[in-house]
Parts: sequence; structure tokens; C-alpha cells
Amino acid sequence: MNSSSIDIRWAALHIVDPHGPGGFQLSDRELALDDAVKLFFRDHISRSLADPAAKGARFDGRKSPLKSVVGQWRQGKRQLLELSREAAQLLYSIVREDRRISGSVVAVCESEDETGTSLGLLKLDPSRAFRPRVQKTPQGTYVELESLQNVVPSSGDRLQKCAFFPRKTTRLGHDMVVLDRQASGEETAQFFTEKFLCAIPHFDDRELTQRFYDTVLTSYNDLRATLSRTQADHLRDSLEAALQQESLDVDQWVETRRLPKSTKQVLRSALHLNLPAKTFKLDEPVAQKLTRVRKFRGDGGFVLVLNSSVYDQVMVEPPSIVFDEKDGAVTRIRLRVAHLREEGQ
Repeated sequence: MNSSSIDIRWAALHIVDPHGPGGFQLSDRELALDDAVKLFFRDHISRSLADPAAKGARFDGRKSPLKSVVGQWRQGKRQLLELSREAAQLLYSIVREDRRISGSVVAVCESEDETGTSLGLLKLDPSRAFRPRVQKTPQGTYVELESLQNVVPSSGDRLQKCAFFPRKTTRLGHDMVVLDRQASGEETAQFFTEKFLCAIPHFDDRELTQRFYDTVLTSYNDLRATLSRTQADHLRDSLEAALQQESLDVDQWVETRRLPKSTKQVLRSALHLNLPAKTFKLDEPVAQKLTRVRKFRGDGGFVLVLNSSVYDQVMVEPPSIVFDEKDGAVTRIRLRVAHLREEGQ
């Protein structure tokens, strides 16, 4: 996702550091959003959503206080500041019970892009940074490095833990996209996902492979009338080729297609809506099943199933949209089949 397409509409920061110098501090007002602050959030959101470790998830069915917070935001029942403070308090109640969990600044933000409005929860873990400082001494002037404590990650750093909740649950049913990267040797693994979010992964590679195929094929059928024969064939052949790969970067796959910009935008929006993981490993058994046959269905009970291995031999003229004076847009194909016979009912 291009960060420039993300509009930061609202944000607030709270300190959740019960065992450190920051303590526990809730903001009484929202954050002032100048251009630099908006860029900070845009870069972190786009980088986190594009991270291969980001996965779709759903609330696991337990009574989740955070699920209630997100639900009230989706319904517009309470002010965002009040809800953000409640989310920070929920995280505080977990962190204060375990000194191994690092304190942090919790950022809550509302953003909007082409897929809709989302609520983001970002755990900004403090770190150490340095800045140059000029010192003047009797021996002369020199530059040293001044240590800065409790610095939040810059927009170029990767976040370890964050979650994004769409305003409207997608038709695939995931409640959120979660990034929960575990630090080396971390003993408190999954506290963010399991205890704070009360979430479980929603999609595995098998489901993602199937969803990618279904989404692109549906888009292909919807867009075919707007494309030239060459463009339509290119899109369909690209789908077959994609399923032969070990892994797939969805945004890169769309961008490298030889298709009109408007077609790419439709594909990109459909895939963003249906695939919370933008990079995933293709499941080989599912991919083989999907590419083994080509199925066609039309009005009047028409069904055509072809083995992919003989498709080019049988399909003399691939499906193309033509316009009939009586019926309007119809699909025309030409087949060459040996030993064709009609079967009984």
C-alpha cells in the first residue's frame, strides 16, 4: 500500500510503562496532527500492513473487553478519545502483572484509504537514540554523541506489535490485521495477540491461496468486457502462472501486470478487501487442484470442464465478449473435440 493514499484523521498517545520511568499516563486530548505527525503514522501503517508477518485474525469468542471497544467505535457510540483511553487501560492491566513485558507508548489512530476507515493500535516500544552535540573546551571544539532515552521508533523502523480494525468487517469475516513480531528469546510471546487482543489467526496459506484465485477470477470475469482480447488473456494466464510460484507478493503481482491503470486499481482494491495478508506462501496442493481443470458456466445450464493439460488443444478460440443485436453482450468460444458424444440423463 502506498503511504500517500492513507489519510490520518485522528490520533492520541498514552504511556503504558508501569515498571519504568514513563509510568501510566493517559492523554486528556487528541494529538495535534501536523504534516510531520501524519507522515509518521502513514509510514508506520503502510509498512506494518505490507509486512509479511501481518496476518488476518478474528476475536476468539471469549468475552473480550477490547472487542467491546472496537465494536463501540464501529457503531459510533462513544468518543474516540474515551475509547482510546480504555484500550490503553486494558493493556496497562496486562503489562503491570508481568515485569518482562516492556513498557511503551500506545498510539491509537483513525485512518482512511481506498478500502475504507480503520482504527489502528500501535505499540511504540521505546529505544535509545543518539544525536550530535557540539562541545567547546579549552582544548578546542569537538562533536560528541548525546544519548536520548525512551525514543519512539522512527517511521523507518519496523514496529513489533500493532493491530488494525476495519470499520466494516470484510465479507471474509476477519476482524483485524495483526502484526505480532516476537523478539529473540521473548518469554512473554503472544501476550499482545492472546491476552490483549483476544484474537486467533483467521487465514492459513490454503485459504489465502483459494481466496487469491477466487478474487482474481471474479475480477477477470467482471472486467473481461472492458479489456482487449490480449489484455484479458494476459490476466487469465497471469493467474495460472502465479499459482506455480512458491510465494506471492500481491501488490507487486498487480503492479507488474500489463494492464490499464484502472484495471489494476480494481484488482488491487478487491485483493486488499479479501486478503489481509499481502504476502503469503502458496499452498501447493490447493494450487495444483485449482490449475488442474478450467471450468466455465453460463445461462441455460451450460457447463464446460476441461483438463488444463489439453486446454490449448480443445479451446481453439478462448472466450471473448461479442455483442449480439438481440441478446447484447454474449461470450463466444470455439472448440475442437474428438469423439464428442451426448450422454444420457
